[in-house]
Amino acid sequence: MRHVAWLLLLVMATIYVQAGETDMTWEEYKAKYKKSYANAEEEEKHHQSFLASLKHVEAHNQKRARGEVSYSIGINQFSDQDRSGSKPSDTAAPEDQTRNIGPSHNESAAA
Repeated sequence: MRHVAWLLLLVMATIYVQAGETDMTWEEYKAKYKKSYANAEEEEKHHQSFLASLKHVEAHNQKRARGEVSYSIGINQFSDQDRSGSKPSDTAAPEDQTRNIGPSHNESAAA
C-alpha cells in the first residue's frame, strides 16, 4: 500500500508541473525547491537521481509528442529522489502488496 500511495503522490505532483522544465539545471532545481544536502556525497546521489528523472521526463514527453501517451510530465520537488525502491516487487504475492486499513483486531475487540 505504501508503494501505491508513493506512486499516486508522484503522479499527482507531476500533473501540476509544467513539462517545459526539462531544461532546468541542477542549481536552478535546488534553488526553486529549496534543496540542501548533508554533504557532497549525499548531494551527488540526489544529483544523479535528478539527471535520471530528466531523462525519464524527456523520454515520456517524446512519447506524448508522438501521440503514444495522452499526458505530459515534468520536473517536481521529488525529482531528486531515488525511484528504484518505489515499485512493488514483481515476485511478491498480491496479498503482500495490499494491507487492511481497517481497525486492527485489538482495536475492534476494545470497541
